[in-house]
Amino acid sequence: MRLRARAFFVGVADAWGAGFVAELDYEREAENAARFNADFGDGPLGGSVFAPEVVAEASCARVLTSEWVE
Repeated sequence: MRLRARAFFVGVADAWGAGFVAELDYEREAENAARFNADFGDGPLGGSVFAPEVVAEASCARVLTSEWVE
């Protein structure tokens, strides 16, 4: 049982790490923000729930710049 528990937690840590690294792909995150706004913008929560607009000319693979939201 102890070996199975350890293997389980190693798998969980690996999956978390992969997700964490994927979150650092800022070009993908910019695409996700645009897709989120396109998908939800016309719905009942449009204007209330949104991702800040990405400033493409100030963003790259290692930097994601978005508009300020108050």
